[in-house]
Amino acid sequence: RLCISTAPKDYQPAIATCVFPAFATYTGGLKAEYWNNTQMELTQIQGLVAAMSIGKSCIKEPIDHILHPIEMRDKLARAKEKDWADATNQKSANAEKPERPKDICVQIVDADMTNAALCQRMEDAERAGDKALFTRMDEVEQLKKVSGGSTSEVTQIIRRDFDSDVYGQERVGTQSIKSRSVMRWNIVFSTTPATAKNLLGGNIDNGTASRVNLCTIVKEDVERRPKFGHYDEAYDKKLAVFLARLESAKGIIICPQAKRLAETMLDRAEERALMMGNESYTQLSYRAVVIAFRKSILLYIMCGMKWTKEIEEFIIWSFDYDMWCKMCLLGTEVKEKLERDNRIMKPGVPCMLEQLGDSFTREEYDVLERAECPEVKQRGNLLSQWKRREWVDYKDDLKIYVKTEKYYLKHAA
Repeated sequence: RLCISTAPKDYQPAIATCVFPAFATYTGGLKAEYWNNTQMELTQIQGLVAAMSIGKSCIKEPIDHILHPIEMRDKLARAKEKDWADATNQKSANAEKPERPKDICVQIVDADMTNAALCQRMEDAERAGDKALFTRMDEVEQLKKVSGGSTSEVTQIIRRDFDSDVYGQERVGTQSIKSRSVMRWNIVFSTTPATAKNLLGGNIDNGTASRVNLCTIVKEDVERRPKFGHYDEAYDKKLAVFLARLESAKGIIICPQAKRLAETMLDRAEERALMMGNESYTQLSYRAVVIAFRKSILLYIMCGMKWTKEIEEFIIWSFDYDMWCKMCLLGTEVKEKLERDNRIMKPGVPCMLEQLGDSFTREEYDVLERAECPEVKQRGNLLSQWKRREWVDYKDDLKIYVKTEKYYLKHAA
């Protein structure tokens, strides 16, 4: 309620979703126990997908206020890093260079950094106590610069980040950055539907799309001239209570209510998929539940380790909202990928005679032949060959074909 309190109603869903990566930045190294008893960190990767000039910048100020305490610490760290860089540059080429301070830790990192800079920031953050990084990007394409211009590397970063995997770079040069650290990088990016579809639609098989939490702003709902309230000292004072609780949380959080809710949401997704007759909904829902679970733990901590009905209702809404956005944007692509996989994973070349019943009509045979041999030139009259081999007999009185004892003795399992 606090985060959306100064925003017009039409922007509230996007803001309520996009603030979670900022909150998660305070919980680096903290883990939560999932419904299956595995442990995970609370990293959040959020995408705001909406049309151009619709007001996607509405998320900026709430996020800035949440991260303000970290930003103040970052200023001191950046000043220390600048002093070291100045001292290094003042030394002659043959002079011994001062060692980079070990206590530098910058958590809010720029979107235009290089991959080497990201690796350095991750190493600094891990050394400082498994702290997490945060970046807000005006466009998802900025991830390409971080990854060295490669889309495949972008998807690898997203996957490793969501899974808190190790990431880094190996270099042999003495001046090169060499590091491998656990990825704890919370990301919020804004983009248009076409750009999001290009990036995520082509990366459904590898799980990139399902690891990103999506939200939107619906153009038809936005007021003609929406007005925002002010983010003042009173706002920051209320916010500070929640941030302090997040930063003080350590170890492993076990919340039985959050674990039960995760299973409830999985059941919810399976039931919906059955009603829709759409397996793609189930496929996208697995990690959507993980994302919602992580949000529930963040809310649980911020509410003083107390579970409430409001938390449960909000998390269910958040899960439904994420799934609605994903199905709108990627539902067709996921369905096509699943159908293609099912075709590829067919158990060998099917035997047409085995697929027919003990008795069958000519019409049933024709339907099956058209399905198995889409091209007319590939079709042949197998029935005459089956009859010649005495695998089937034709009953004139009943106008049906029946499989023979010879067929069953030789071919039946």
